[in-house]
Amino acid sequence: MSESEGLGARLTRWADVAVEPMSPFIGRQYVVGTGVMLARVLLKKGAHVPLHSHPNEQVAYILQGSLRFALEGREVSVRAGEVLCIPPHVPHEAWALEDTVDLDVFHPPRHDWISGNDGYLRTQGEPGSATEVLEAAREAAGDAAEGAAQAAQGSRD
Repeated sequence: MSESEGLGARLTRWADVAVEPMSPFIGRQYVVGTGVMLARVLLKKGAHVPLHSHPNEQVAYILQGSLRFALEGREVSVRAGEVLCIPPHVPHEAWALEDTVDLDVFHPPRHDWISGNDGYLRTQGEPGSATEVLEAAREAAGDAAEGAAQAAQGSRD
């Protein structure tokens, strides 16, 4: 019996979720629960998420990189370690200021994404570029872990 079997719980590893290429600069992965959706959005520097709105509350947590959002008549930059809460029905768009990994929580789940009715994100272009952001994120995480280990070793010396 797996650790989540029989509990109604489900364990998912991002490594087991295929990156869905949305454009040459954007890829995404998502997991859907009973009342929320968690999306990992991979954006290359210069990526643009066009102006859109949805009936879902959105909480955007930047894991790596930074995004500039335009919403409610203003612009706000959100950097690694920062969170932006976007209420339902608020028109917004975003630009990647650098290669970025964004973790979005949606309530309720984005049924337009699940059904493939999300054309505002889909454009023609060379496939797979967003996968490069994922690889860069993995390398950066490895470099950060290695740096922390070296710092810890140095403090013991």
